[in-house]
This record gives sequence, structure tokens and C-alpha cells, in this order.
Amino acid sequence: MNAGVCDLTELGCRINRCTMGTFYADCGPILGPMLYKDAPATIGVLESPGAPSPIALAICIGPDPDGVALWRVILDDIELSGLWVIVDNEFRRAP
Repeated sequence: MNAGVCDLTELGCRINRCTMGTFYADCGPILGPMLYKDAPATIGVLESPGAPSPIALAICIGPDPDGVALWRVILDDIELSGLWVIVDNEFRRAP
């Protein structure tokens, strides 16, 4: 792991899930992408839909060319590599 940056697999390992997993937003649309115009500044990252507490924090950094919110995901002061979007309430790598 690089100092200050990790990938989604490493996030899974840090929460004792050493497989590539799906992570969810604690708010936003159930279907479709979260648009920047509707996005809060920060949201919680959940291990499963409806989980009681977040495992990480996502910070909205602006829109992509289509108006979809772009996110940086941070766990224990370590930022996941790349940018993320939320589609169908799931975090996915930004195209």
C-alpha cells in the first residue's frame, strides 16, 4: 500500500474482507447516478445497504461532464486511488 493511498481491495482487507467488494452510499438515489446538483459535501460509505454505521467517508469534489458527482473515498486518513461515482447507491470507479 502506498503511503496515504490504497485501492478498493485494500479497503476490503482493512475491514477484514480480503475480496473485492461492493460498497454503498448512506444516502442518494436507489436507481441511477447521484448528480452533483443533488450531492451533499460528504457521505458515509457502507459495507452493505442499510448498515448501521459507515466504514469510510466520501467527499464530493465536483461533477463529471454529464453532471454526475465525483467522489474521493477516505478510510482512516487513507485515500482510495482514483475517483468514484455512485450509481444505484453503489460506489463504482469513475469512467
